[in-house]
Amino acid sequence: MLPKEMKDNMCVLLSGGLDSRVATYILKQYVNNLTALTFGTENCDEIVIAKRVAQALRINHVVKRYDLNQLANYAYETIRLSNSFGVVSVAHIGIVIRMLLENACKVSIVGFALDLTLGGSYLTSF
Repeated sequence: MLPKEMKDNMCVLLSGGLDSRVATYILKQYVNNLTALTFGTENCDEIVIAKRVAQALRINHVVKRYDLNQLANYAYETIRLSNSFGVVSVAHIGIVIRMLLENACKVSIVGFALDLTLGGSYLTSF
């Protein structure tokens, strides 16, 4: 289903959200070396849930913790570089790009929209 080069070193952005959990589960079936990348503040739900999912799937998991001041700095830098407030919702992209580079990811996958469509990220169990 996937080309060989995609199977060798793929990263998935794994949050506590339903969409990234489903994407991670599906990718686990096809990718030889899957690494989950998660970022957030210390002890946030995103990290707690993603850690449980990665452990259950027995995949590599890299966590990048940041404090709220760092996130504010990323947002400021995003606004400064784009000269617009319209992109503040993607201020985390700097964190993501650094994580991808640090982990030598050839391909990355993100989940998006099921959380919005289905009404939230959290289920009582996974």
